[in-house]
Amino acid sequence: MRSIFVLAILLVAVSSTHAQDDAKKLFDEMEQRLAKAKSQKFDFECEASNDRLTKLTLKGSVLWSKDNKVKFDFDGDSGTNKSHVTWVCNGETLAVQTKIGDKVTGMNRPASAKVGEYTIGTIARASAFSAMSSMTRKDPSDPGKTKAISFKKLDDEKVDGKLAHVLEYAFSTPQGNTLKGKLWLDAKTKLPVKRHVEIYVDDNVQSRITETYSNWMLNVDLPKDAFALPN
Repeated sequence: MRSIFVLAILLVAVSSTHAQDDAKKLFDEMEQRLAKAKSQKFDFECEASNDRLTKLTLKGSVLWSKDNKVKFDFDGDSGTNKSHVTWVCNGETLAVQTKIGDKVTGMNRPASAKVGEYTIGTIARASAFSAMSSMTRKDPSDPGKTKAISFKKLDDEKVDGKLAHVLEYAFSTPQGNTLKGKLWLDAKTKLPVKRHVEIYVDDNVQSRITETYSNWMLNVDLPKDAFALPN
């Protein structure tokens, strides 16, 4: 009887290890495909909130090119204000333009040579919202400095009628915070279709982000003026 009990424990341990290995493999493959692509584009919808109960929804698109060019174009709703934001890096200059009603504000400054690399890396590990927040700062965060804590593969689910692989994962940041995520990858394309992320500071949830993605395409031809700075 004891040998059967021990065998059962070993089988559970092996199954758990396989689930973690499968999840990490799927995640790593996705991350590498995004990083190695020459260009990509996708549409996204985002709902973000923080520990002060501030809630923000975004809906828009992302264009990305290997030569340090990125564009986020989206509509935002904070509950009190609706806005349209164009966030562009043309390789040399980072520009952000915000329209709220008839009021237009903007800023331009020299772009870090790592904007493109860090943006797609942050999208892969965290979210599009996190990428925008980080890249707007003068000293953007390097997602490569986060450290993997755990991976787990859950049962497949359907998202908008399409089968998706579901992963749970966690990373620690250089600041000592923890990012816990749940990611849905299209079973055919292996590209993200949905994600939920929670950022923990001292064991307390500081922010929550849920995003859905559609029309994600790699190595596509983008218009020559795709990364033109806003007027």
